Formats: sequence, structure tokens, C-alpha cells
Amino acid sequence: PSLETLDFARALGRMDCGNAAAKFCDPVNVQPLLDPARSARLDATPGRQELMENLVDIAYDEAIIYTYFDALVFYGSSANLDWETRFDRRMRPNNWTLN
Repeated sequence: PSLETLDFARALGRMDCGNAAAKFCDPVNVQPLLDPARSARLDATPGRQELMENLVDIAYDEAIIYTYFDALVFYGSSANLDWETRFDRRMRPNNWTLN
């Protein structure tokens, strides 16, 4: 789970013991890392990447988080289809044309 920036920050709530919808709670090893990870900025905070990588490793190695679906990104590949990619990952067929 990430944004298009490939950042893990959006998924931190799934590991937060204070979140009622959390799928994983580790008050000793994970919880102390969450606030610094949330407050770190994408562009300038030293150590942010390492902190996020540690949280990702914990999520993949220790947390059992089952997702019910996988939102795949699919774009048409027909040479006859005229369309433009969208950053918000929504497909708008009413903006497509066939040539």
C-alpha cells in the first residue's frame, strides 16, 4: 500500500495501536516509530527513508495483513484507443475515443 510516490506513509494507520481499524499492533517495537514517521517530510527529513524501510520490513515480515482485493492499475493497450493517463488512477471511459 502506497501512493504513486511509492511511499509507505499512507499505510501506517494499519499498524497503529491507537487506530480501531488497525490490522497489526506492536506497542513495543512499532508504535514508537509511527509518530516520527508521520511527522517526517517527504523532501527533507534525514533518516525518513530508513525509518519507512524499517516499517515496511516489519509489515512484510511480521504483520499478517490480509487484503480482500488488489486494486490493479490497468490501462488500455489497443493501438486504436486514444486516451491519456491520469495521476489519480481513475479510468474515465467517457474521455476515450477510438480511431
